[in-house]
Amino acid sequence: TVLKQEKNNYNAWVFIGVAAAELEQPDQAQGAYKKAAELEPEQLLAWQGLASLYEKCNHENAKGDLPGVYQKLLDLYESVDKQKWCDVCKKLVGLYHQEKRHLEVARTWYKLIKTRQEDGADKQELYELWRKLTELLAENIEDQNNETQQM
Repeated sequence: TVLKQEKNNYNAWVFIGVAAAELEQPDQAQGAYKKAAELEPEQLLAWQGLASLYEKCNHENAKGDLPGVYQKLLDLYESVDKQKWCDVCKKLVGLYHQEKRHLEVARTWYKLIKTRQEDGADKQELYELWRKLTELLAENIEDQNNETQQM
């Protein structure tokens, strides 16, 4: 009823998205979250809802849209919640890694390292982050070698 009176009510669209997701109606949930994000692109809830929806289901747009949703969340979290920024950054790297988008893996993980360094992370954490980047890049080389051998 709120939407009948006020078609551009951000919170109403977010709640419709939540309800549709709970009722396992991914198409309706996606539509509602996207409408909310369109109405107020700088608000977190709709983007968080979209990310959660795409992570949970095999929605047809999920794989293609999720990196963009994560990028938007990174922009929104950057100045307000560094821990959530780091969590989303790691998820984005995981996604890029699955898709064998190695340059994006390296760039995004390096940004994570720089951010943690600026935030005063201890040497052990930074060492682990660099070690993980090296591991990811080594897997990239292995993938390339396998592809080359198959030619």
